[in-house]
Amino acid sequence: IYDYFLARHTDRAIQAEGGGCRIVDERSALLESNEVAGFLVGFGGGQRCLLPIVRQLCKAGGFAQHNFEQLDQGLPAGPGRKKLLDDAVRGMGEMLQPHLCVGATIDRLYKVGGETADPGDTPAPPRPGQ
Repeated sequence: IYDYFLARHTDRAIQAEGGGCRIVDERSALLESNEVAGFLVGFGGGQRCLLPIVRQLCKAGGFAQHNFEQLDQGLPAGPGRKKLLDDAVRGMGEMLQPHLCVGATIDRLYKVGGETADPGDTPAPPRPGQ
């Protein structure tokens, strides 16, 4: 529960800052706690700061799979996730030193719930008796 309230407090600080993500860098030590990042990306401010959050998790020595597991729980599924990830990818082009961990984390988040399903990819329902 403590991690939830730390995330909520950070989200409010992001909102008070006008949606800027500077606070993510200032409070990067909070993201070292297992659940804070997952909760934070569930809030509006945290969602706007997805790329800086991923960057901080990677800088702290996190592995893409661990980062994915934390963030996957907090991010919305479907088109909402895709938009957040698209925005993060656009921001990656502005990074001075792209980090392999950042790209791998974003890629994994795309693969699970980041793409809208193509109806042609949906398997046909089983026929009676199968």
